[in-house]
Amino acid sequence: MGGVLFMRRKGGHELHRIVARPFHEVRTEEDLHRFLEADPSLIARGISGGEPLPTVVVASHLKLDRGELDLLLLDADGEVTVAELKRGRTPRSTVAQVLDYAAQVKSQGFQGLAERDVDWDAALEELNDTGDAAEDLDADKVRLRLQRPRLLIVAYEIDEATDHIAEFLRGMGVPIYCIEFEYFSDDDHEYYYPRVIGAEEVHSSGPHDVRIDGGHGGSTVWACWC
Repeated sequence: MGGVLFMRRKGGHELHRIVARPFHEVRTEEDLHRFLEADPSLIARGISGGEPLPTVVVASHLKLDRGELDLLLLDADGEVTVAELKRGRTPRSTVAQVLDYAAQVKSQGFQGLAERDVDWDAALEELNDTGDAAEDLDADKVRLRLQRPRLLIVAYEIDEATDHIAEFLRGMGVPIYCIEFEYFSDDDHEYYYPRVIGAEEVHSSGPHDVRIDGGHGGSTVWACWC
């Protein structure tokens, strides 16, 4: 990973060059966690193409019997996403980790997760208030989707083994996807350029822009899903 961003002010002629930096050398995993928690639709819907659906965090740092899940997400279509975050390069064990979390989420079910302080009612109310929720979005639909949650690994770099294992599992019908990103920063902003691994298996549409709020110092920047 070693991309370069070139920026120019409207009407100007001078190009500003920003070189990608290794995220793990300047930021912590908790920084990544807080950033994605601020706008989870970026990762929850990035794999599908089109405009991101409203998405809410129903649990953050969810303590399970075996480990702690980074993010449990619900979108306006009722899709449940189990997301594991890594600030650096993924070890191959990450796939086993996210599979275990998904198995536990499915086993716990709607009520079991509610007993672990997952507030489904608040999440459903927030999504329905957006006006973009599916007409049939309710607790029963979430219960059904919990039987087959989507798995997502987000990292600065996805290692080859993780990529190949995830590809194999998708071929077997497991909805597991990986997102890696390049990280850029200057004196005023941070920029995250995410790339979905295996995106060609999900959609054939071209790149589309998404708005990212919550950059360094409260800045707003743009990234491009490719």
